[in-house]
Amino acid sequence: MKLDPEAFKPSDYLTDDAMKLLPLIDQACLATGETVFCNLTTAQTYNNTNWLTSDAFTQDCLTHYNGAGLHALAAPMLVVQGKGDTPTYPDNYERDFDRACGAFPDSSTKLFLVPELGHDPAFRAATPYYWTWVKRPFAGTLPKAGCQKTVVKPVNDRFKRGLAG
Repeated sequence: MKLDPEAFKPSDYLTDDAMKLLPLIDQACLATGETVFCNLTTAQTYNNTNWLTSDAFTQDCLTHYNGAGLHALAAPMLVVQGKGDTPTYPDNYERDFDRACGAFPDSSTKLFLVPELGHDPAFRAATPYYWTWVKRPFAGTLPKAGCQKTVVKPVNDRFKRGLAG
């Protein structure tokens, strides 16, 4: 399956209510768009979610647009992934992370998985965990070679407002 941007019609995927919100987010920044949509469930947002479950679509999108695939890393990499962040395919991501780590075991990679939360809420909720990792290289301590995966728990429940549908 080859993605064709000209053939993509938001109305094929978004509910009528979500379509009514598009003019608002077209006039705003990403944070505003998140605010407009963050309390909608998947069912309230999408009337067609086949793009989330189609292996052909997923692989084409991940490979051609997101650069997915096995690659050696040139520098340490930190990833924060919300397990409820369906548009970023968290199950595929974790599988790919494991494959890449197996192929390039000397890469220095840290993956923080945040259960239940979506994209931005996961990033914010995991701050106490990943900030230490970020600060170490600036203090002269490089991460060790190898892959590490850690499931983190937000320090409080306020981040659950951004749950994915």
